[in-house]
Amino acid sequence: LELLSGTEGRGAAMTADEDAEVHRLATELEADSTSGATNDSPLLPGRWRVLYQGKPGGDRTEFFSLESWRKYLSGDGPSPIQNLVSGSSTVSRLYQVVELSEGGEAGRINNVVDLSPRAVIAIEAQLVGKPSPSRLGFRFSGGGGLV
Repeated sequence: LELLSGTEGRGAAMTADEDAEVHRLATELEADSTSGATNDSPLLPGRWRVLYQGKPGGDRTEFFSLESWRKYLSGDGPSPIQNLVSGSSTVSRLYQVVELSEGGEAGRINNVVDLSPRAVIAIEAQLVGKPSPSRLGFRFSGGGGLV
């Protein structure tokens, strides 16, 4: 968290070494989990401020990239629409509101994008599965905004 606290854009301006360090630390935290099944943690649901946005290897999801759309449509990548909005340098703050049913079989996530003072946008995704005990799968399902 200290590494991310002084950066803007949720890690977009980080060096490759800093990015690798964030992923190393995340992997270490996952490995230290007592159960390994973080999907079922009662701590997961709630409102979270996003300090970092990325994935190992530094691949970026580009809205106008055919490869980004191919990965998304085949279920192998994040939403280019979501990344266009949440990855913008004009985003002041980004929050995720995680809602899961009892047992975690149904749920949704709202990415709330603060474009203050211009607008607030919410992008919703529905839970579509659990690819691993420490990863939930979501698919874009809608959105809205307040100006």
